[in-house]
Amino acid sequence: MILKRLKTETDKLHREVEEGNLAKYIMDGSITQPVYERLLRQNFEVYKAVEDCINNRYDVLPEELKPFAGYTKTNALAADIRGFSNLPLPQPDRLITPRKVLSLVGKMYVIEGSMVGVTMIAKKIQSCGALSHIEKHHFYNADSENSMLRWKKFKDAVASLKLSDDDMDTAVQSAKDTFMLFKKAFAKA
Repeated sequence: MILKRLKTETDKLHREVEEGNLAKYIMDGSITQPVYERLLRQNFEVYKAVEDCINNRYDVLPEELKPFAGYTKTNALAADIRGFSNLPLPQPDRLITPRKVLSLVGKMYVIEGSMVGVTMIAKKIQSCGALSHIEKHHFYNADSENSMLRWKKFKDAVASLKLSDDDMDTAVQSAKDTFMLFKKAFAKA
């Protein structure tokens, strides 16, 4: 039930965020290295803030969700950025959020679900001529099998939680807030 609510109630905002995402230039093959670096930096800013928030509240996560904490996405983005830039990594804003499991579930839903889209983008990145000199992409890699397996495990873990309507409202609002972080980051020049 919670997964259906998360998907349904964030769908419009999710689509708005995708419209502002520079990854569309990977999908059409026209991306340049400066635009790619901007995309990576925009993503780093959000993923780092969200992963910091989740990891700083690791102790409140139920055992089923603990495997989804960590800095997997942030570390992959940092490796990509450092691969061709000596500029410092962006410093994200610190997220102020309650120490509630469902607030974390909403954030995790967005960043775990985003990896499904990342696998589709990863398939196209190999055909982007302006990025052909990059030997390995860490964030936009083509490991779709593991990404899909992780997404399934995440959905199973969330579905196993016993939730009230108020809990679900908290998770949905947190997911919306996380999508807004992406929207704000993608709007930056």
